[in-house]
Amino acid sequence: MTRNLYHNLAQLGEPLNRFHEEMGAIKGLSSQIVGLVEAVAKFKGLLSVETLECLTKDFRARTSDLKEHVKVADAIINLGPKRKNK
Repeated sequence: MTRNLYHNLAQLGEPLNRFHEEMGAIKGLSSQIVGLVEAVAKFKGLLSVETLECLTKDFRARTSDLKEHVKVADAIINLGPKRKNK
């Protein structure tokens, strides 16, 4: 049973690694988007400071969920016996 579980998790390794990389890229991109939106909105005077702060907090809260997904992916990737390099 345990061996089968480790085998199944090992098969998920590559997709989970890709997921982890993509989530990291999205998280980095989201920070850049927040900065860009703040800069443009302030420059153009399109949004009040209060509205901009609310939007920024909401966006950052949503991207923090990505951090949790990455932690879960890391935990799954690190499950099971470690392979020895030959």
